[in-house]
Amino acid sequence: DVVYDEVCDISPIAPPVRERMEKRSFPSIFAWGGSHKTLGLDHLTPNQRAALHDLDFGVWFSFNWDQTPTEPFDGIATSLAGNLSYSRETHRQRFDLNPNMLVLFGVGFHSHYSDEAYPPGSDFWLRDENGEIIRRDTGSPNINFLNPEVQDLLVKRIIAVERCGLYDGVMIDQFLNHGAWGSHIYGVTEEEIIQAFLNIFRSVREQTRDDFLILINTNRSKATRYTEYVNGTFMEAGSDYEYLTGIPGGYTHEGLTEIESTLLWSDENLRSPQINCLEGWGIPAESPDSPENQRWMRVITTLSLTHSDGYVMYDTGWGAVAVCPECPYVWGVAHEHIWYDFWDADLGRPVGSKAQHHQNIDGLFIREFTNGWAVYNRSGTPQTITLPTSATPVSDRENNAASSTHLLPDLDGEIYLKAKNPADVNGDGKVNILDLVHVANNFGKADPDLNGDGVVNILDLTLVAKHLSQNAAAPSQLALIESIPSTAKEVSAVQRALAELETIPNKSHGGQIAIELLRHYLSIVDPNVQETKLLSNYPNPFNPDTWIPYQLSEESTVTVKIYDVTGSLVRTIQVGHKPAGYYHTRERAIYWDGRNQNREPVSSGVYFYTLNTDTYTQTRRMVILK
Repeated sequence: DVVYDEVCDISPIAPPVRERMEKRSFPSIFAWGGSHKTLGLDHLTPNQRAALHDLDFGVWFSFNWDQTPTEPFDGIATSLAGNLSYSRETHRQRFDLNPNMLVLFGVGFHSHYSDEAYPPGSDFWLRDENGEIIRRDTGSPNINFLNPEVQDLLVKRIIAVERCGLYDGVMIDQFLNHGAWGSHIYGVTEEEIIQAFLNIFRSVREQTRDDFLILINTNRSKATRYTEYVNGTFMEAGSDYEYLTGIPGGYTHEGLTEIESTLLWSDENLRSPQINCLEGWGIPAESPDSPENQRWMRVITTLSLTHSDGYVMYDTGWGAVAVCPECPYVWGVAHEHIWYDFWDADLGRPVGSKAQHHQNIDGLFIREFTNGWAVYNRSGTPQTITLPTSATPVSDRENNAASSTHLLPDLDGEIYLKAKNPADVNGDGKVNILDLVHVANNFGKADPDLNGDGVVNILDLTLVAKHLSQNAAAPSQLALIESIPSTAKEVSAVQRALAELETIPNKSHGGQIAIELLRHYLSIVDPNVQETKLLSNYPNPFNPDTWIPYQLSEESTVTVKIYDVTGSLVRTIQVGHKPAGYYHTRERAIYWDGRNQNREPVSSGVYFYTLNTDTYTQTRRMVILK
């Protein structure tokens, strides 16, 4: 058999973490090993199953800890090694399917899986007065992380993960009660344990990039001592009834309140960007898709949506195996889950604030998203939900028709999707100047024919105008004009549409706003570009990316080449054939991500960029500061 031992020491190959987080849509689902723990999707490939999730931790790809002559034991190895080509290809395929996902590597601080992880007789193990290794209730040997050498080793292993650019961070398990869940077995105070972990985190942060993520498993406790270093908490919410009665499954009003408090606190206090993850435990005595499990899944999902910008998952109830060995639906593998149709709802991005009470009712929470609302009810009674516009519930209830009012039972949650406004032509959840210009640019065509008369014309433009509100004329809306294409053909189309709109008598308020917006558009857009020109990139200096604006007096094929100070070619960006016009805004300018032709980040320094068209060449200078 071929043994692969290529050490993973590469720069990050995915876009910046914050960029991916800000582009994802909600609900945002996470997994612990998503490819093999998502059940009932045998028709999908492992990569397709993994890519359903926006965050996946415990991902090994093909790597193992690299045992060498100087580091001959798994537990003391400080490099990840394996089939690097296979791992990169797996990573690429998953990101092609979900370009916004995050991938974390799991690191254990408290225990190891094998007694052979350290050399025989090692003092890296936690031992009793007789020299015997102290074990968890699962039999796993405990690590003596109070040993400074162990702390240094743990730091080195996390640094090894950071060096492997396929990972965005680490997930550290067993962190209940500030990391002092086992203070009684260490024979020290809780404060001594906390200081040991602070030493580790402080050292890690000194040696890793700013957006390297650290997720810790605290269950329902708040990580109050680690806010400077930790990006998120993995909340295994457990099951209230298992704790109270020994019967696994379900939550109480008091338990949900506790979960809300920790989740909201974590979203507001931990290091940015926050990646808080809430996992609900299912009822193992029932099928994962039973009505009760579906209800609790909705509760956990909407609790997360209304109280955080984080990630959520609802599992099969594996944690109840010890108290319910006869439960027929427990597979015995931690964090297994099915994929619920509820999670396919496209809520878009958050618009409203977190933890907002609906109609001032205690325990009834609502949050608006671009495409709808998430509502979560633990008020103690069923509640009538009154929305500002018609919306359709996602779950299959007795009445799931579109309406502005809906009945939501106690201890339940729902996602309501806004009915699409036909005037929202570009589907961004708003009716504004972008929709007006889009319709105007398609006069005479078959789409978007809003009124169904077979052709796009002034009637479709007036339909958009009727849906414009006073807010559409606000300065923030006028700023959208900068993102609209400004070729001569497009501006001419707007001119013709405006002329027709102005001839309509007794114009509505929306019609007046439409005229104001289109006139403003024409007043700041000059379609007659006098000369082709390369402009200064922005920002400059920059880190890690920049935009290169230009303008064309005539249509042309456009290419940009980037060189370093020695004159060596760093990157070629083939822009393609472009019509005459201004390419100034971020939506239209040429984007450079600060990477070379091999997709590796370039170093700090001076670079030169050259614009080449059919008849024009110009070079400018830019600086990267890291």
